[in-house]
Amino acid sequence: WVGDFQRSIPAFIIVTIMAFVTGFIYLVLLRFAVGICVWLSIFVLLLILVLGGASCFVRSSQCAGAEFLETGKQIGAGALIAASSSFSESCDEKLDGKGYDYQGCQQYSKGLNKCIKWGDPSPSPSPIIAQLSLQFSKVSNDSGLIPEDEYDSRLNNAYCRNPCNINAAACDAKTIWCFTSNSEQAWEECQPVGVIRPVCENGYAIKNAEVRKVLEVCAYILWALAALYLIAVICLASRIRLAIAISKVAAIFMRQTPLIVLTPAIQSLISCIWCLVWVLSASFLLSQVPDDVVDRGAFVTYAEAYGTEDMPGKCTNSWPAGFVWKDDETNCEQKDDGSYACWRCAPPTYVLDWRFAVSFFVYLWNNALMIAVGQFVVAAACSCWFFTRNSEKGNTWVIRKAIFWTGRYHLGSLAFGSFIIAVLQLIRYIMMYFEQQAK
Repeated sequence: WVGDFQRSIPAFIIVTIMAFVTGFIYLVLLRFAVGICVWLSIFVLLLILVLGGASCFVRSSQCAGAEFLETGKQIGAGALIAASSSFSESCDEKLDGKGYDYQGCQQYSKGLNKCIKWGDPSPSPSPIIAQLSLQFSKVSNDSGLIPEDEYDSRLNNAYCRNPCNINAAACDAKTIWCFTSNSEQAWEECQPVGVIRPVCENGYAIKNAEVRKVLEVCAYILWALAALYLIAVICLASRIRLAIAISKVAAIFMRQTPLIVLTPAIQSLISCIWCLVWVLSASFLLSQVPDDVVDRGAFVTYAEAYGTEDMPGKCTNSWPAGFVWKDDETNCEQKDDGSYACWRCAPPTYVLDWRFAVSFFVYLWNNALMIAVGQFVVAAACSCWFFTRNSEKGNTWVIRKAIFWTGRYHLGSLAFGSFIIAVLQLIRYIMMYFEQQAK
């Protein structure tokens, strides 16, 4: 056990130094970054709620064979268009079948690409798209299947339409569409204004309708929580700014009282020394394994000694457990039935008993007390500094006064509070020990 203890000392020292350096850097940056960190954390939590609701909603609307991001893009485009569109009452967004009779005012495709006017090559991004648009419109008009009084509302605009019943040789679209202003997307299908979810002709990615409904309800709940959270942040904005200001004042206290940095440093040094001494003592106590901790008899089979998947053996019926070894044949014990028992139990490398429990409780109590003393010294020094006149700040021995207050008036209260914390922590670890024993 001494060798294991010695090998752990370098790692222990490195971790201690890095923890102190990290804490010191955090305290230095606190003055400048506390406001950014607070508001950024508030925004990130709000974003998580909104995106969580959006993910549930998109998943509940995802069509079979469609990508998740593609569905999200379509839903986002539909919501954005529905929120930004302002069309007259003459627009009828009713869509039946493939949309041959659609007379709505949708001007954007599913991918948020702007539609160009039918038969008008001037806004077209490329000659090929212009030629296709002009040719399609001309063929449709020359066919005579569109009455002259309906031509302006059908194809003499930049709205999504489906004239494929007129010019079936040119296309066979499943719904309304348009030529787009995107040079990389000659044409694209559309959805009527106000339709957010995609129409899934081949079913949904999630077959179970109840699961889709649960996801949709979860989306609404998350969005409601996001709305309530945003309202709470707006209402408590002044309190949040006050908390940030208090944190900045604490940073000013550190700047005017630089010796306060030595308090956690000295506290950490004392804690490290105490931990090293305790680890040395605990290692010795753990290594004192009694002779009767395992069965000293011999067993005929390995399963009897070690156990099976469902049942522990004679050597593994307690935690921590040792291992099983096979004795030399000359030392095997002969049983009454003539069989030879050669399997024996080896003791574990350590054992947990009442001595270690007492030592561990002392460790928890001392740790809690050192933390409490350090926190109280810093808090008392900051309080003393805060109520000092501005002209005298930085020149008063607030740390010495805080240490005096700690030892003279409050050490008993800190010790009693640390005792309660240590008792609760010990109960928790005892429950964890019994949990391991029950496995």
